[in-house]
Amino acid sequence: MNYWYATLEEAKKTALLWNGDPQTVEHLENFSAAVFKFSTFSGETGILRFIDTSQRTYEQILGEIDFLEFIKSEDQFLNIGNANSTFKNKNVFGHKSNNKSSAENLIAYYPIATKDGTLALKFQGVNGPMTCSVFKYIEGIELREGSPYLTDELYLKWGRNLAAIHQASRNYQPKNIRRWQWDEEHLIKNALTLIPSEDTKSRDQFLEIMRRCQALEKNDSNFGMIHADHAPQNFIFNPVTDEITAIDFGNCCYHWYLADLAISLSVNRRKENKEKIKSLILSGYCETESLPGNYEELLDLFIKLRVLYVYLDRLFRFGPIPTADERKLLLTLKERVHSNEGWEIISQ
Repeated sequence: MNYWYATLEEAKKTALLWNGDPQTVEHLENFSAAVFKFSTFSGETGILRFIDTSQRTYEQILGEIDFLEFIKSEDQFLNIGNANSTFKNKNVFGHKSNNKSSAENLIAYYPIATKDGTLALKFQGVNGPMTCSVFKYIEGIELREGSPYLTDELYLKWGRNLAAIHQASRNYQPKNIRRWQWDEEHLIKNALTLIPSEDTKSRDQFLEIMRRCQALEKNDSNFGMIHADHAPQNFIFNPVTDEITAIDFGNCCYHWYLADLAISLSVNRRKENKEKIKSLILSGYCETESLPGNYEELLDLFIKLRVLYVYLDRLFRFGPIPTADERKLLLTLKERVHSNEGWEIISQ
């Protein structure tokens, strides 16, 4: 499946609707979306995103934007280890923290309207139909592996940021358009079509994970809107303010909050100090949030779901005729599913 991507010229023309200077438009990436950076004539900076409507509908984008606007409205009221936090300095994982007021931190980036107040536009590009929107540009850096900023305190902030999103989610009521529930997403709904019929082990694994997840209790305290891809590639660290801001809510959906934690933790599973990192992230999270007694079992289940989800995503993305490199990656991902891999890595 090949996504439609906007061209640089299309981005330059579209940026004008946000008072953007076409000469400043810079292409950043094409992956799940075409992403551009630009400056307005008044000197502000925005991120312009085009998403193929076959991946996310116009209505689904409006749902994402609605959630982000709500987080922005709640930002000043969220506890991030501040004086009003029930769990301040609880440090259930044995880590010290230097808490700061939530007023010093922007939890997530937010959408910016066009000159006439529109937050998302339907766009017919030369490559196909898309939805475009603009988000606040966040000053800072992306944290790459080996970055000197990946300190113990940073991992605590990682957990706090995710906890703040979940706090906002508990108060969130969508205005008009509701995002999907986790098992309504096309990758999950079409899993048995995407997984080759001869791959019976992956198909059985999918059915077992679904059975276990669908048997879990759902209530207002454990289930709500989540980021669904909260990891260093999707948050910005500002060394000046010493804070993290979440970006790219393109996968946000209704899910268990512990699934969000599992997704966030899963990117660290292959690191030598994974247990310390896990403990730090959970400690930061638990400054304002609590975990159920069986959280380890649930985290492992949701990581297995994530491993399967990544396999499904690449099956969909690569299509029926993958390249040699894509086939190699698919084989690796399939082996991880077959090994029933969760938090613990199972050698092949």
